[in-house]
Amino acid sequence: MVQADLEKLVHLWFSTHRVLRERVQSDHKLDPMSVVRMETLRQVADNPKISMREVAGCFGIRPSSATSLVNGLVKSGDLSRRHDPRDRRVVHLTLTLRGKKNLQRTRRIMQAKLSGLLSSLSEKERQSLLSIFQKLTLPSYKR
Repeated sequence: MVQADLEKLVHLWFSTHRVLRERVQSDHKLDPMSVVRMETLRQVADNPKISMREVAGCFGIRPSSATSLVNGLVKSGDLSRRHDPRDRRVVHLTLTLRGKKNLQRTRRIMQAKLSGLLSSLSEKERQSLLSIFQKLTLPSYKR
């Protein structure tokens, strides 16, 4: 890829992220930490009994930082911790009913905002975008 195209792609990547964040936050006053908290809930929902180490790996942060993040979600009642009966050092996370409801609410908001944002694209363009995102997010061993 040509350097100028890479520069344009990086600029567009950050611009798209900013536009999406602004659109979602415009009506719902979400702070950036709320987005991270909701992404944590999504990770737990998608990976039942995920460990603290795995949460840290998802975000590329230290386990101690993941613990601080999870502590807030446990305190708010969105997550619960369960010690592994085979190894008490391992803690698995599960969504509570409150966490499931908050995640569903946030997903509805995000989908509505994204739908509005993508409404200017044709069906073919939306399918191309979906295909590109799927390809970019596939683990390297599945490519």
